Amino acid sequence: MDNCQISRSCLEPSAPPASHITCGGKFCLSNQVQLEMLQGLAERGASLRTTVRGFSMSPFVKDMDVLIISPPVKKVKVGDIAAFRHPVNGRLTLHRLIRKVESGWLVRGDNCSRPDGIIQQQDILGLVVSARRKSRKLRLGITYGKKLIAWLSLFNLLLRIKKIQALPVQAYVADNCLPRETTPKEFPKGFHWG
Repeated sequence: MDNCQISRSCLEPSAPPASHITCGGKFCLSNQVQLEMLQGLAERGASLRTTVRGFSMSPFVKDMDVLIISPPVKKVKVGDIAAFRHPVNGRLTLHRLIRKVESGWLVRGDNCSRPDGIIQQQDILGLVVSARRKSRKLRLGITYGKKLIAWLSLFNLLLRIKKIQALPVQAYVADNCLPRETTPKEFPKGFHWG
């Protein structure tokens, strides 16, 4: 998840407004700038409210969800979604902690086919403590069910479940001679998952 849009409200209130930012407006920051901003906020114990971009944590965190990322003041646990510098490419990444190992944490995106690798405890810049999609607060995968999701991810079962869940859609598209790209939003009125 990267290329987040940062709400102006996350900036210090004493900061002078920039001419290209309107009150209540949003602006885009590069992944590197977001990483530096999150590091600075973590040092001060401050949280970041951000709109995330990407699909690596789908379906629990989706593109354009609004997250609050806070410094890890509580004990970090299996299933938490952590913000960290990726061990291979150095980019800011938000992925789930799926296993505690001797040298740190094994991390993986919920929608990724393999883990990112191992990160050290001190590399965790923050934890996702709250999430919203449109006007709805998200709980599954954020506050509830985190440990189960991590376990399913660890044993490659999460992606298998997602593939099984997609079978009714694929069958409906095939049985009704619809284009392969048809999405559930385009299904006729009255369609249900049976």
